[in-house]
Amino acid sequence: QSNPSFHPPSDASKPLVMIAASSGVSPFMAFIQERCANKNAGETILLWSIPYIKEGMHILKDLEHMLERAPGGDKISIFINITRESTSPVFIDGKFTLVSRPCQRVTEYIERNVNLRRRLHDLLVPE
Repeated sequence: QSNPSFHPPSDASKPLVMIAASSGVSPFMAFIQERCANKNAGETILLWSIPYIKEGMHILKDLEHMLERAPGGDKISIFINITRESTSPVFIDGKFTLVSRPCQRVTEYIERNVNLRRRLHDLLVPE
């Protein structure tokens, strides 16, 4: 049964920011798929935290496939925090950003990622 309080905005042109840990990204995959199909969808940001990159590879492949064919895919950004291993910053077709040092807290990740911080500020702070 669908939870009435857990849905993306009914107006798809509004921005959407999602924060998920590990397999908690699953429901957001449907939101992203819906936004990919809508060329008028607003900016969409997913901040996803996983312990090891190998745990997220199948989901990353699904997301990459979704975004590459999508009319609304250009407004979707995915930021990935790997919490238990160090990685170099990686950009996959400009869509996925991996942080270079593990972060244990979302606030720490946002603080380290200047691009994400600016985009969240632009979306969430009224002019």
